[in-house]
Amino acid sequence: MADDGEIQGLLAQAAKAYASENFEAAAELYAAINEAAEAAGRVEPDFLFLYGRALWRAAAAAGDVLGGAEDEEQSDLEAAWEVLELARTLYEEALSGSGDAVVQQKLAETFDVLGEVSLEAENFEQAAEDLRSCLALRERGGAAERLLVEAHYKLALALEYVPGRTAESCAHLGRCVEILGARVAAGTGAPDDGELLAELQQKLADVSAQPPAEEMAPETLASLREQLVGAAVNDLTSRVRRRDGAPGGGSQ
Repeated sequence: MADDGEIQGLLAQAAKAYASENFEAAAELYAAINEAAEAAGRVEPDFLFLYGRALWRAAAAAGDVLGGAEDEEQSDLEAAWEVLELARTLYEEALSGSGDAVVQQKLAETFDVLGEVSLEAENFEQAAEDLRSCLALRERGGAAERLLVEAHYKLALALEYVPGRTAESCAHLGRCVEILGARVAAGTGAPDDGELLAELQQKLADVSAQPPAEEMAPETLASLREQLVGAAVNDLTSRVRRRDGAPGGGSQ
């Protein structure tokens, strides 16, 4: 049975592997950490979150679900979703009993990654549900503006492919533009805010101009969805995302 010192050592190794983008190794280490904690009679939502996130990143790095290592990645995505769902349940129980702001941040982060998993799996309605929860928690907790932009943007991506929700997608893209525009105008933004603002304005124009998802030909919608999974989340989202860290981390 591993003691706390051994678990801390494994956590350091896993964090190093994750930072080096060796997500498979990180996932294996986080799996060992959760097994050690369980053997000691502990179920730690933080450890589960880190494990689920590493599984998700390993799956995404292996190739998209529409080709390549599809069967293996689907299995990894399913495992990531199940682990993250357990972390979500535990965080929600902890939050209901304490109202702790840090737990609220961790729950928001968990919903965020759950939303990304569902985007990758093209389960856009589930992604929208989870990302809406993430946004609500971040707004309630007074999260940094870049985190709010990230949440609005990911939610817009999910809603873009849910029939009848194009207008709502545009509304969330509009909020991204408003928040970043205010930062640029006030001179309080990051160095790349101006460039990111222009890209988001173009994205808003593109979504506003395209027909609603329910009116697209099936092959056109399938092509757009493939582009989303392959590029969009990993492109603009990475520009507004804070540096990955432990759950609840973030920066302005």
